[in-house]
Amino acid sequence: METAASSTQARRLADHRTRLLTDGALNVPDSGERGGSGRSPAGTALFTVRHAMQTLAPAFQFAADGSPRQELRPLISTLTAGGVDGWQLWSWLTSESSFLSGGAPHEVARTQPERALRAAERFAAASAP
Repeated sequence: METAASSTQARRLADHRTRLLTDGALNVPDSGERGGSGRSPAGTALFTVRHAMQTLAPAFQFAADGSPRQELRPLISTLTAGGVDGWQLWSWLTSESSFLSGGAPHEVARTQPERALRAAERFAAASAP
């Protein structure tokens, strides 16, 4: 039997995912798909998530020229090594963090990559089972 609390939590999670998707994501074509003459930035994604039978690359991880944001690599490596991946990874990187005085890790990484990495290390340690 579903409780009111679990129903509320499921709605919150769905709303949060909708907000993340609204911020932007690129479809990562299956390896068998062909199309277009250029290479998609999504093919160089640092990480992806699955949604509605598609693989998506969150757009924030790309620079204006479509290349992956290199300053995010150490954060993503640290977090995934600590068991943080997929939607949780996307959420943490783009949400205000108490480890960064309310800054979003992907934004802080632009100007203070070492500080953002320390926050990722602390979050990964706190998330470990």
